Parts: sequence; structure tokens; C-alpha cells
Amino acid sequence: MAYSEASKRATMKYMAANYDHMSIRFKHDVYSAMQDHIAYTGESKGKFISRAIMETIERDKAAMSKKAKAERKAKEE
Repeated sequence: MAYSEASKRATMKYMAANYDHMSIRFKHDVYSAMQDHIAYTGESKGKFISRAIMETIERDKAAMSKKAKAERKAKEE
């Protein structure tokens, strides 16, 4: 079945409403390491990058929270 113009417009509308686009450049060695890891895990590039970003955000939030608690405790003393 051919991909109609109406279907194309619907897809573009859905993508615009639900996704943001970002272009990323990698050094060759980083990209190669990522490709190897993706091949090992079976993830897509997008899923791997999204997971890596979200895990980093969660780790940073936990570290910031721990630091803020320590600062509050120091102020109380």
C-alpha cells in the first residue's frame, strides 16, 4: 500500500505534537563505543541515548538532593 499524502501529514502532525528533534555530533571513538554497546544490548540509538540522559538526570538529582540536605544540616548546627 502506498504512503498517501494524508497519511504523511498525519504522521508529521503527530511527530510535531509529541516529539522534539535534536541533532548530536559524536567523536568517532565515542560513537564506536556507543555502537558496540547498542549492539550488545539490542537497544536502538534513540532508546539508548534517552535512557543514558534520564539515568544521568536521576543520578544528578540524587546528588543535588544529598548536597542540599548536607548544606541544610550544616546551617542548622
